Amino acid sequence: MSRTITISVPHSLGQQMALERVTSLCNQIRAQYADRMKVTKEVWTGNRLDFAIEALTRTVSGAIDVEDNAVAIAVDLPFLLWPLASKAKALIERRAKAILQPA
Repeated sequence: MSRTITISVPHSLGQQMALERVTSLCNQIRAQYADRMKVTKEVWTGNRLDFAIEALTRTVSGAIDVEDNAVAIAVDLPFLLWPLASKAKALIERRAKAILQPA
C-alpha cells in the first residue's frame, strides 16, 4: 500500500532546458545523499524518468515527466513513510522550483 505525492511545477524554459536541469538535479541528489539512499532504477524514456530509490530500508518509486511548460512529479511512498509525505512534498517542490527558474 502506498500514497502518491503529486507535484506540477510550471516553467518557461522550454522542454530541452528543463530536461537538462532536471537531469542535473537528479545527479546532484544522487551524489548528495549517496550515504543515505541507493538508486535502484533510473530509466529515461524520452522526457520521462521512471525511478526507484531505497531509503530507510524502504523503496520509494515514481516518475518525472518533463513537458514544454511544466514538470510533473509523482512519488509513491510506502505506508511506513507516509508520515514524511508533507515534508517530502515541500522539499521536492522547493528544489524543483529553484532549478526551473529562468537564469
